[in-house]
Amino acid sequence: MDDLHKLQQHLRLLRTMLGWSAQKLGEEVGVTRQTVNKIENCKSPISQTLYLALLTVFKRESSAFNFETRMIQCILDILIFNPDYYTSSETEQALRSAQLLVSPTSSDKDTKQTISDEWVRTNKRIYQKFFDRLLNENKSAAIELNQINPTDQADSVFELKKEGVKKMRVKTRKRWIDLFEEYDRDIKDALFELYIKYVLDTVRHELWMYVDDDGEVSLRTNMGYASNIISNEQRCFIYACGGENLTAWDILPRLEYLLNAEDLHSYCDAIRKNPGDRVRVSELQKYIETEHPGLIEEWLEEYFEDPSGYLEDCTQRVYEDILKRLDG
Repeated sequence: MDDLHKLQQHLRLLRTMLGWSAQKLGEEVGVTRQTVNKIENCKSPISQTLYLALLTVFKRESSAFNFETRMIQCILDILIFNPDYYTSSETEQALRSAQLLVSPTSSDKDTKQTISDEWVRTNKRIYQKFFDRLLNENKSAAIELNQINPTDQADSVFELKKEGVKKMRVKTRKRWIDLFEEYDRDIKDALFELYIKYVLDTVRHELWMYVDDDGEVSLRTNMGYASNIISNEQRCFIYACGGENLTAWDILPRLEYLLNAEDLHSYCDAIRKNPGDRVRVSELQKYIETEHPGLIEEWLEEYFEDPSGYLEDCTQRVYEDILKRLDG
């Protein structure tokens, strides 16, 4: 089944995920409610023009990486953007559970966030696979900027963020490395939840591992700059996000979305490796580092003191600056 037919077959599901009526979707893509209904009921074919308009709308509405958009982002990836990445059973399971959650019989009290949260809980392995793919595409940027890829092996996390324990005795350091390896999956899950929940928060949040006097291990999220507390044999700082803990790792994916969403071929061709393909984060990073080194850091420094909204503002300014420089 080609992409047009797949989108048509599941259009009602995607629309319902957004909480939109057929009228609202029609207004967004420039067609009538009747046309949307006919397409959803497979009584009219979907044109290439309408298909592209629908993709643009769905990308836009799911671009913010938060609790409300997690389900639709993954479903779009499964249906349209990377269907070969998922098995047929994963696709069937993901769609079936999504259809149950957004069915007319679901509670009116269910919000987009609660539905999306429930879908992720039901399909955590599939969603983790989706999230892994997104982060692996940006892995070089993350490592280059000394940021954690939340799905790397825990010992790699330790290597990237070991400043909190670098002054410990060798024996103590070994203890934490061993614990990181033992609790590999728990740490990755905790990093995953921390990043999704707090990456856009205006307050910094930190993930710590604790060991009590009885040897019980726990992972906790602390708000603020608890990492100023020295890591020791009973506590170890792992990772922080949100607040002023911003780098290009937080900016690049949003820049990539803006460039691709606007379909700016004349600009994108100067960045992407293969004409006609989507601009990748790795390509965007390489372009900025080669042609405009320090651009993102410059804007981050300017917006550093802004207590709220600075991520979106900074992203937009960098985006506009890149377009100006591409214009020559």
